Amino acid sequence: MLSGTIAAQLRAHGHDVSAVVEDPALVSTPDEELLAHATSTGCCLATANVRDFAAIHASWGSGGRRHGGLVYVVNRVFASDQSFVGAMVTALDDIIVTGQLPATNAETYLSDAGGNTDHAAQWVDARAVAQGSTAGLKAAPR
Repeated sequence: MLSGTIAAQLRAHGHDVSAVVEDPALVSTPDEELLAHATSTGCCLATANVRDFAAIHASWGSGGRRHGGLVYVVNRVFASDQSFVGAMVTALDDIIVTGQLPATNAETYLSDAGGNTDHAAQWVDARAVAQGSTAGLKAAPR
């Protein structure tokens, strides 16, 4: 799960970041509405909920509906231990700073900046809103 701690650490790196858990109006928002919200604010969405958001991406694509981009976080790529938050902050900071967030209507996987490259990444400029279960982030490049 992505947390407010990740958002706070990204803010400490100078990014305009907020977590879904920090906004009570977004906490129980259905996935499709979160993606619509992110898109309407010019953001992309990062999520650990790959299955549901990949289905939404496919459904929207076949219906001609566009979104602000999706970044998938796969739990097996990031260790589920004390290093998780640091690894997520490092990986997200890296793609924000280098302008490698997904483009409109694109989807990609977040790679562990520590060298785990189980998933290919294709990145371009965008802003981000991240969501995992009931948490997420919104980030703009510096």
